[in-house]
Amino acid sequence: MRFTLPLLSLCAATPALCVNYTAPGYSAQKLYQLANSTWISEIASPESSYEMRMTLFDRPDVYAVDPTHQHGGPRSIHSFPDSYGLSAITTLGYEEYGILAMGQQNHSTFVSLWVLRLNGAEPEAVRVMDKIGNITALGAITTLSETVVLASQTAEGTVYRIDLVSREVELVLRDPSRAKALYGIHYRAPYLYYTNYDEGVFARMAIDPVTAAQRGAAEVIARSELLVGADKFVLVDDGSADDDVDAFIVNFKKNSLVRVRNGHAELVVQGIVMPTTVQFGNGGGLYVATASEAGEMGASLWSISTPDV
Repeated sequence: MRFTLPLLSLCAATPALCVNYTAPGYSAQKLYQLANSTWISEIASPESSYEMRMTLFDRPDVYAVDPTHQHGGPRSIHSFPDSYGLSAITTLGYEEYGILAMGQQNHSTFVSLWVLRLNGAEPEAVRVMDKIGNITALGAITTLSETVVLASQTAEGTVYRIDLVSREVELVLRDPSRAKALYGIHYRAPYLYYTNYDEGVFARMAIDPVTAAQRGAAEVIARSELLVGADKFVLVDDGSADDDVDAFIVNFKKNSLVRVRNGHAELVVQGIVMPTTVQFGNGGGLYVATASEAGEMGASLWSISTPDV
């Protein structure tokens, strides 16, 4: 005879497998647990594969994971030299990614920029810039074009335009709130979307598609206590009008996943500890990745079921 434990019993025995709350129509399931003290910084989801690419903040590795396959567990596919961690990844083209790596030299921290190509027989990593100016930390990256990326400096609330060909770096945007807590950024023409961790704001501003110069005033999409602690996010691409912004945002501070629709923030999942990023998979589904404290249970990847996307 086969016995199964009720979900309540499993949660009581292993609380790390379960969440405290899900909104009606939503559910959350932990898929994978990484080694102790690991920290997933960002996820990229290529259109060409069910495998997702994950950067690790605590080590210079890119992991591949196929959440649709029972044997698709996380594995390292490339490690970057002279780096101690990776802060962000963005898709540039077919199996080609821009990656921000962190390094240290003479007790000074620096950020380097790489292009990782996974479209050949073996991974190929090209160092675009050894050091991005005097910048010591860049927290997020998004693609403006195949040859230009934008990267945010969280502590200063600024965005830099980086040309992958000319290697020119230019300060192009500053968070108008001056709160200096700009976390996630994402470009979907004609807007650059961003979160402000301290202010609890999800906002956007129209920018030039070539120069990234700001066009007009920034627009607050949603401001809420639920967004104080907001980190990275993913936009729902449902073909709606620009005014109907729909996004999922992880709240690192409050261990939650928030959905913003029609200017309203809604708590949809509570209890995923230290969520860092959220992304849709090419095979369908929504996924949340996490960090972990030093010496504690490692980072994890969660699958989120939603009622309508």
